[in-house]
This record gives sequence, C-alpha cells and structure tokens, in this order.
Amino acid sequence: RQIQDVFKDEEEKTLFEVKSFTNAIYTVKDKSYEYPLEPLNDDALIYLLGRGFTRDEVKDFKFCKESNDVVIPFWYNKNLNEVYGMQMRNITEKRFHIQVFSNPKVWNIMYCLSLPKGSDIYVFESVFDALSAGFKNSTSTLGRTLGAAIKEMLKDYNLIFVLDADKSGDDSVLKYSKEGFKCVVHEKDMYNFKDLNKLREMGVSIEEIQSYIKKRTFSALKSQMLIKMIHI
Repeated sequence: RQIQDVFKDEEEKTLFEVKSFTNAIYTVKDKSYEYPLEPLNDDALIYLLGRGFTRDEVKDFKFCKESNDVVIPFWYNKNLNEVYGMQMRNITEKRFHIQVFSNPKVWNIMYCLSLPKGSDIYVFESVFDALSAGFKNSTSTLGRTLGAAIKEMLKDYNLIFVLDADKSGDDSVLKYSKEGFKCVVHEKDMYNFKDLNKLREMGVSIEEIQSYIKKRTFSALKSQMLIKMIHI
C-alpha cells in the first residue's frame, strides 16, 4: 500500500510505499524479482551467530532459499508485518542487496521518528554495525551520505555519527562535524578492526561497544581537531 505525503523528497513530495514482509524483493536494472521468505535455516543461523549476533537479535530476520540470503526487515509497522524496505545478505558470498521502496533510504527510521524530540540518534554506515552496537535509537545510512531531506526529517533530534574507522569514515566525520554534528572519533587501535561488527565477531559485548561509543563521542569542534591530529 502507499501512504501519501508522509515524507518529502528534496524536490517533491513522494509516496511512502510499504509491502508485506512475505517475499524477498530484488530490483535489478528496472526488473523486479520476488521470492518467498521462510524462517532462518541452520546455515543462515550459523552465519549470523558467526557475525557475533545472538538468536534474539536476529529473531525477525528471514531467509530466501532461492538467493541464499538472510533478509533484514526495515519495519514500517511491525504489528502489521509491513516493511518499507529490506536488506539481503548472502551467507556464503560477500555480497548484499538493499531494496528500499521509496524515500527515506535509511534503516529504522520509523522507530527513530517515534522517539521524543531532542532524543539522541546514533547514525551508522551499515545495518550490521548499527545492530552490533545494540542502540535502539539508531539508524543506518546504508553506505550513503545522509541527504538533506533526511537531515530535515531528523532536525529535532541530536544526531551522533558513528562511522567506520578508515579514511572514508574519517572524511565523513570531518564533513558532518563541520555541519555541527557530534561524532565518534575512534581510538587508533580501532583502525585495525575498521568497524563495530568486527568487534562483535571477536566476542566484544554490546555493553563494551556502547561504553566505547559514549566515551569516544565528541563535540563537532573537538571531532574536527582529533581527526586532523590522527592524520598528522
């Protein structure tokens, strides 16, 4: 079904399309393919546990046998089993597919918008990194730059950017901190791991990861200063 005028694009109003979370949907070169979803099988569960997640954390995930993918729902209304998108990750090959039916192209946006104004929202690059940190008040840019429309949508919240520990992540920290946002600036040792999901794979607990994030969250000005010091 389509919900008129819930969100606005940079240039025009858009339809916010939602679908039932019953099929995996892939759009490739303007062609769409749908395959039925089923509960996680043993191989899918082993893959997810190997990525550091618990059974409870992945209880909403499904499996697509035709593509050999685990499928992560982007809930619009969980009670109605409605999603506005999904992410598919192959359990044997290093590939994934993101399918978002309309704007906004971010994960977990409906939960974030349900929070009281002035709440903190942690912004991650990937869904797996967001899940690894365990904050409910989080979203993922799906590897993209956070666009002006989504920033406008979240203007009444305190965005805290938690990006990868690499050159690309550091460049984005400089960009967002110059726009006035708080950011996490990683310790130098973190650059050996690149992202938070690697820590979960190594057995680092959610509590330890959350403590690390809070400890390494800095004001916009200090984030700029620390990033520049790292690269001196």
